[in-house]
Amino acid sequence: MPEHTGSPVPTLRPGPEAPFVARAQGRAYLAAGLFSGFFVLMGVLLTRESAQTWPVLVVACGVAAFMLAGLAYLRLEVGSEGIRYRSFGSNRALRFSEIERAYFETVVNRAAPRGLVTFWIKPKAGNALRVNLRTFPPGAATRLLTALERHGIAIAVPDSAAALGMTREPRGHAARPGPRRPG
Repeated sequence: MPEHTGSPVPTLRPGPEAPFVARAQGRAYLAAGLFSGFFVLMGVLLTRESAQTWPVLVVACGVAAFMLAGLAYLRLEVGSEGIRYRSFGSNRALRFSEIERAYFETVVNRAAPRGLVTFWIKPKAGNALRVNLRTFPPGAATRLLTALERHGIAIAVPDSAAALGMTREPRGHAARPGPRRPG
């Protein structure tokens, strides 16, 4: 066998854990694509009928591009020292030592009688950060909630079916429908 005469292979030094990085999942792109595609199609159809309506097509294409760019820009990083959340609305990094608490909030209205759940992270100083967990794959929510709990940060969950389901889903304990009872 020939001997290796080149420079030695460098060994990897142990260092801080690489952060977990999550981006928007496919179903968010699908929903945005279907929603914006409908308006682009309507713009094309209107433009075919009358050349005066071309601004409708331009606006529809602009909105579609903005929605898809927003999803592409969205990012959640969970590292050993803290989190970083990036969206068009905010770009914040928080160390775990800076976080006071985290909580779920349920908004119930006529359009959503079961409730819409949002997740908030409240730093010790400054405004709370809203993180849209549904946009990311379930593994991202699991990593974030587990990291917060591991650093002793309390996570308040309201007593609503939507919020309780949201906390069970990331950890793989989502309630599965049982057999139907005749009623």
